[in-house]
Amino acid sequence: MSTPMIRNWMTFNRYQKKDDDDKSDQTENYESRVKNARFNDNLDVRFGYARHTEPTEKLGWMVNMQPTEIIDEEKRLVSAMDYYFIQG
Repeated sequence: MSTPMIRNWMTFNRYQKKDDDDKSDQTENYESRVKNARFNDNLDVRFGYARHTEPTEKLGWMVNMQPTEIIDEEKRLVSAMDYYFIQG
């Protein structure tokens, strides 16, 4: 009966990540998210959906919305919402 317990313990330790691996994974994840945010911004501009940085009043119809991440002035990723409108 002691063999299965040892096998389970060894399996658990084999898949545990080390602290260095966690830091590199977090860095890769952050870089990937920044890359995706920039790609999405460029794609929106290509289709005529430029991001407004100042509050403006316009008349239009909302056609879509989706969660996104943007890069703020301090170069941090911030959760946001993209709202897509057809201007009337």
